Amino acid sequence: MKVMSEEMQIQDFEVWTTYTKQSHQNMWEFLHNQERFKQLTTPQIVLIQDYIILQELYDEALLNDWIIDCHQHKQCVEQAVNICAVLDLFPTLEQNDLSKTDLKVLGEIIRKFWAKSFLERYGDRGIIVDLIEDEEHYFLSVYEVQI
Repeated sequence: MKVMSEEMQIQDFEVWTTYTKQSHQNMWEFLHNQERFKQLTTPQIVLIQDYIILQELYDEALLNDWIIDCHQHKQCVEQAVNICAVLDLFPTLEQNDLSKTDLKVLGEIIRKFWAKSFLERYGDRGIIVDLIEDEEHYFLSVYEVQI
C-alpha cells in the first residue's frame, strides 16, 4: 500500500477545493442566467381591471393615473403602463455599450420572443408587442387589441 505524503494530500485538497468552489460558482451563474433568460423572453402579465399589465411593471398608483389621463381608453392605458426601455432589460449594459443599430436589433429580438410567448400562452387574446424608437432609445410596449 502506497502512502501519500502530507504535501501531496494538501495539494490534492487545494485542487479539489478550488474545483468545487469554481464548479459551484459556474453552476450558480448557469442557473441564474437560465432564470434571467426565461424572465427576459417570457414576461408574465396580470389582468387588473380588464387591463393587461406586465407583472414586473405593475404599480397601482401609476395604473390609476394613466386610467384617468387616457380617459379609460384600454389601449392607451396599456401602452403607457407597459412601456420599458430595451436597455433596462439588461442591467449590466450601459447606453455607450451598444450602437443604436445594435440596440434596435436587440429590441427586435426581444419583441419577437415576447410576441411568440404571448401567442403561445394567450393565443385567444390579441396581445401586441411594439418596438418604439425615440431619439436615443428603444422601448417595448405591450397592449391588447380586439381580435
